[in-house]
Amino acid sequence: MAPNATIGCNDRYGGGAKERAVQNKKNNNATQRDKAVLNGTACAWCGSELSHASLADGVDSTYCSHKCAEEGRLRRGGVYASSRIRAQVFELEGGVCRKCGIDAHALYLRISALQPAERLNALCNANWNLPKSG
Repeated sequence: MAPNATIGCNDRYGGGAKERAVQNKKNNNATQRDKAVLNGTACAWCGSELSHASLADGVDSTYCSHKCAEEGRLRRGGVYASSRIRAQVFELEGGVCRKCGIDAHALYLRISALQPAERLNALCNANWNLPKSG
């Protein structure tokens, strides 16, 4: 089930089924689905029922699928969201800027190895320019 169909809105940091269920409970209008999310038998992101395997003893599952887990963690923000996004971008692009072509990761490694007093001079001599906006 698509998250938008279940909970109405999943804008960045908008939350998922669990946030809606908590709000509905607070407003005394929780549905059966909201109750299932709150008691851990439905996905915290989309509200779909969790599989029997997810509900087995000793299994601690909050999401019905890997896709819901990724969406829930990324859109809710939190401690690991930004580092996860950066890691995924780095994995895709390898540290090379798609706009200007500079190998930013190699530049970072080279500059970070220098003494602080040498860094500005090295950056100025790196022959790169910030892209023009527009």
